[in-house]
This record gives sequence, structure tokens and C-alpha cells, in this order.
Amino acid sequence: MNENRLNRVIASVAGCLGADFVSGFLMALPFQFIALYLIEPGHTFALFIACLFASQCICGVLTNQIHKWSHQDQVSSLIRTLQISGVILSPKKQET
Repeated sequence: MNENRLNRVIASVAGCLGADFVSGFLMALPFQFIALYLIEPGHTFALFIACLFASQCICGVLTNQIHKWSHQDQVSSLIRTLQISGVILSPKKQET
């Protein structure tokens, strides 16, 4: 029962964000594991590099998704509101 519910949640998130977001996140996942491997107890520099690496992976995936939304004609109402308010890239800004 729980596995079926988990599959529905994953499908819902994948449908909202799109397959490109999921595949982009999965492509960044090995790099995040490398970042976690770099963390050694007591080494501040390794922690800094690992956090920098993980944040670049996450931001890269989000940037690609926001850019994709700027090219789509139909997006969810939340995304459209964020585009109109200027929080994320809108189709009008993309054209200029």
C-alpha cells in the first residue's frame, strides 16, 4: 500500500516538474554523492567544497527547469504567478 502511494507521489511530482527536471536531478546525483564523500569530520575546507559542489548541482538543475518554463505556453498557475511577479524568468523576458 505504501509503495503504491509513493509511486503516485513521485508521478505527481514528475508530472508537475517534468521529466527533464527529474532526469537533470538524477544526472546531478552522482556529483552530490561525491560532495558527500569529500566531507571528513574536522575538515572545514572539505565541508565548504562539498556544500559548494552540492549547491551548484541543485542551482544548475533549477536554472534549467526555470528556463524550460519560460519557453512553455502552458504552465501551472503557481509558476505563471511567479513569472508575472518577476521572481522567475517569464516568456516576455526570454524573448528580449
